[in-house]
Amino acid sequence: MRKRIAMLTILTIVLLFGACGTKKETADEKLKVGITQWTGCYAWYALDKLGIYETHDVDVEVVMFPNFSDGLNALASGDIDTYLTSTASALNTFANGNDIQIILVEDYSFGADAAVANSEIKTVEDLRGKTIAAELGTGNYVLMQEYLAQHGLYEKDYNYVNMTAGDAGNAFISGHVDCAMLWDPYVTEAVNAGGHILFTSADEEGIISLTIAANKTAITDKKEALTNLMDAWFEGVDRINSGDKEFISAMADSAGITYEEFVPMVNTVKFLDRNANIQAFGPETDTMGYTNLRNCTRVHGEFLVDLDYIDAIPDNFDELFNDSFVNN
Repeated sequence: MRKRIAMLTILTIVLLFGACGTKKETADEKLKVGITQWTGCYAWYALDKLGIYETHDVDVEVVMFPNFSDGLNALASGDIDTYLTSTASALNTFANGNDIQIILVEDYSFGADAAVANSEIKTVEDLRGKTIAAELGTGNYVLMQEYLAQHGLYEKDYNYVNMTAGDAGNAFISGHVDCAMLWDPYVTEAVNAGGHILFTSADEEGIISLTIAANKTAITDKKEALTNLMDAWFEGVDRINSGDKEFISAMADSAGITYEEFVPMVNTVKFLDRNANIQAFGPETDTMGYTNLRNCTRVHGEFLVDLDYIDAIPDNFDELFNDSFVNN
């Protein structure tokens, strides 16, 4: 009898230690997904609200960074595992010695980024001599430079002010700048305050590509969790692209607005499904324009070089891109 009790005690201890070990392993696999205040980002909240992460066996904590650069710093330091970033910001972070890789193209801004101007400015030519606010080195800044150059305007022809999107929106509404490069929700706020849209990212598909970058520690240590995260994400994308009201309503709720208010915003974002991601991650070519991820990143990198943000396109440029998760 004593022998049986002793054996049961040992078995109980083994099971308890085994349970503790399982809990620790699960906790270590939790993914911290960093996002910022961008329309497409609210899908990460919707996946949680609707239990889709759980369906795909991945434990996710979504972390909001109202200040975009704070999220980049958190990614570089390893405080979060992934973060939404433009191709320009990802390359800048990578070129400055941070071990990160782009693992997903979340979406293209398809009208969500826009130049909002006051009523005196009817055409691009009317910007000559006026004040334009945009955040230096961002996709918005590249869009402004590219679009204005196509219409014969260069930085010497207008007064450029370096501001974050939030500050630029406030400066426009208060009348301190004539035109501001913004994204939603700042575009909607500026238009509601009397501005009008002069041009948008829809004029250059893929020029503002929003990607998900992961730090190499997460890629190495949490490979299965990241694979499951991609599966959950692509389920969400399929639901958005099919107009699933339940999913889009969950996004709207996360953004703190109604479904009816959110739908026009989500329609200015083009979400890339798995097949579109595989195509975007393909070999570098300029024949696809900005929709080729490597070409888009290189063009943005050339702007960063011109701005002295980075010395040169890194020799290990291709190491920035990891398509293993979208190809899984």
